[in-house]
Amino acid sequence: TLALVLECGDILFYDNPSSSQDQPTIRCVPWHEDPQKRIEAVTFDPSSGNWLLIACNDGSLHLVPTQLPMTVEVIDQEWSLDDVTHLPPLCGFSKVYDFYPSAVAWWDRTVSEGRCQSIVVIGGRRGEIIFANLRTGCVVGHTAVEGVVTTIQVCKDDTLLDFPPVFLLISNENNVQWKLVLEDRETGYFWPIPSEQSRAESSTSLISGVGPEESTARPSLTSFPLARARLQGLKQLSVEKLATLRQKLSETRNR
Repeated sequence: TLALVLECGDILFYDNPSSSQDQPTIRCVPWHEDPQKRIEAVTFDPSSGNWLLIACNDGSLHLVPTQLPMTVEVIDQEWSLDDVTHLPPLCGFSKVYDFYPSAVAWWDRTVSEGRCQSIVVIGGRRGEIIFANLRTGCVVGHTAVEGVVTTIQVCKDDTLLDFPPVFLLISNENNVQWKLVLEDRETGYFWPIPSEQSRAESSTSLISGVGPEESTARPSLTSFPLARARLQGLKQLSVEKLATLRQKLSETRNR
């Protein structure tokens, strides 16, 4: 499924059929005309793609089903498959009323074996990164980068380890990038951990230009979630460096 936000504000879903005998389907979902409800960022749910998470200009969050109800088989679904779900407003963050979203991601945080907690990660125009419980709207952590957050991606490389680390890749308007580790099951590290009252330790990694002659910096961010943690900037990843990194990883696995 492909989702497009039109200039008029409406949402267009394009479904490419699995069978060559079927025709593609196009579905338009009308959206609010209120400028405060203008769509600023969207992302699909990572488990099934059955919902599109929308962040609006006023900070509100909404879930739009991406498929027609009769074409989806979902057991114990939490959200509607035939109507828009208006999620609880963000709460528990002092600057939430002065926050303007510019990017959004959906992180299914591992709680236990086979059990996940849905966390929405929202980037702001002032560099804010907010983590909130998708079901309650409660802010469970926050940090910050420089500039306007333009994209947030939840990344995982299943080819590297049996339990690959999960991390955020954050970009700003100048194409500067940051990496923020979320889960590392090899070390038992998870971030954030809302249930703990003590300060949670976080870490970031410099991933640009990694090579034999370059070291990887991992500064500690011990002030989370009480302070804005400054992440170390990344140089923009070029196509050449990505190709070199993939080649080195391939050589390492073949040894």
